[in-house]
Amino acid sequence: MVTGSQIGSGVFMLPATLAPYGLYGLGGWLISGLGAIMLALVFAQLCSWFPKTGGPHVYVKEAFGLPASFFTGWTYWIISWVSTTVVVIGSIGYLLPLLGVTSTYLKLMLEILLLISITALNFRGVTAAGHVEFILTALKIIPLLIVPLIALFYFDIHNFVLNEAVSTLTTSQLLSRVTLLTLWGFIGLESATTPADAVENPSVTIPKAVVIGTISVAVLYLMNSIGIMGVIPGNELMHSIAPYAAAVRFMFGGSWHILLSLIASIICIGTLNAWVMASGQIALGLAQDKLLPRYFGLKNKFDAPTTVDRKERVQIPDEACRNLLSHREAFYYNCFL
Repeated sequence: MVTGSQIGSGVFMLPATLAPYGLYGLGGWLISGLGAIMLALVFAQLCSWFPKTGGPHVYVKEAFGLPASFFTGWTYWIISWVSTTVVVIGSIGYLLPLLGVTSTYLKLMLEILLLISITALNFRGVTAAGHVEFILTALKIIPLLIVPLIALFYFDIHNFVLNEAVSTLTTSQLLSRVTLLTLWGFIGLESATTPADAVENPSVTIPKAVVIGTISVAVLYLMNSIGIMGVIPGNELMHSIAPYAAAVRFMFGGSWHILLSLIASIICIGTLNAWVMASGQIALGLAQDKLLPRYFGLKNKFDAPTTVDRKERVQIPDEACRNLLSHREAFYYNCFL
């Protein structure tokens, strides 16, 4: 869950974003990776002290009281399920070239079907969703290990070029920029603290998972950035809309974009599953602490939150529908609702 919630489309796009900064981009990964690991250690210690479902709001409550805890938990919950709209769209978007789908409405149906499937999986409880997440994580880690290792045979240090547009910046300014860019890749490291009550021996298991998972993610990000940025010249990489595909095409030739599309979709689906699991647990924890109505704390026979998942999974397709409609269609859609 730790790696699944962190590794998303950023692993494909960040090498292009960092390309103008040359070797400073790798420095950014080192700094943000170290910061993320330090943050993981903080969450690990907090979870060992307060092994309770809900995540960050639990620790805020202990330190600052209920009002601050409510705003922390409520904000985190809203972000957790609103942001999955983009992940759903990305998961299907990467598959469209393989499926040959051109219809906007068929794309919407596929997105809703994916969301229903992931929600149904999470209705089976944390254990079932966790097993699937483990498989998805393994499927996406394998290529993220193999590709950068092969890229070492094509590596050229001269591809790391500082672009003229940022050449006037000081070292501290350059490192500040790249650190901020790379830190985005670690969003979600705290999500493993959310299902504490559903984990065996959470005060030991979750801290280990958070720290080891975050270290693994940091290593993967750094490896892939070194590999991709070392294969394609920086001035060319910075303009690429598909840097990973460009690097693989350079190394192997042929139509590798098809396989990459499948890998990218798997990565997004893994991220989606992790955040669907987390969002349900966040609201469940808030309800248990009486910071949300008791209605949000209902669970099924698999000990999975049900009310929360139903509400969120209705809201997300609603947002997707609005994005697809014209202004006039959206007006009638709102009237219908």
